[in-house]
Amino acid sequence: MNVERTTTGAWRFTWPVGTSPYQVWLDGILLDTVAVEEYTISDPRYTTVPPEIEVGDTPSSGVYPPFVRLQWRGNQAAIAYNIEQNIGAGWKTVATVKEDRQGYYTWQSRALEDGSAPQFRVTATDARANLGVALTFTMTVYRNPLAIPVSTLIVAGDLVIDEP
Repeated sequence: MNVERTTTGAWRFTWPVGTSPYQVWLDGILLDTVAVEEYTISDPRYTTVPPEIEVGDTPSSGVYPPFVRLQWRGNQAAIAYNIEQNIGAGWKTVATVKEDRQGYYTWQSRALEDGSAPQFRVTATDARANLGVALTFTMTVYRNPLAIPVSTLIVAGDLVIDEP
């Protein structure tokens, strides 16, 4: 796949001719279905580096980037939830989800490596910056949506796994 920056600041992706239509995926989410071998994205989140999209023939290829989607129950004392990923030698904050008093909260990871076993944790934070007990888990992720063998290790708390 080729990528170039347009004069308007958007990212243009092109790929070899295949069987159309094509599905364009970003972070496990279907962006669009196109009939041509080109797709342009204009998004302020990608000003210096292009997004990592995947393109697959629809619908039989089953190509999409694997990801993890978390859902947890809210805590009335929490004002935010920190989502961290264990990367190498330590934990790195990858997102913060603000409390909105709706009861359940959802976060979805960026694209993950096929067959990997990433480790994430979710920790509630109150108005005084006190941290709650972290929910830590490990999951094996697979690319094929028709056969996802999920294995999860939950250390503390409640977790709902929503397979894509």
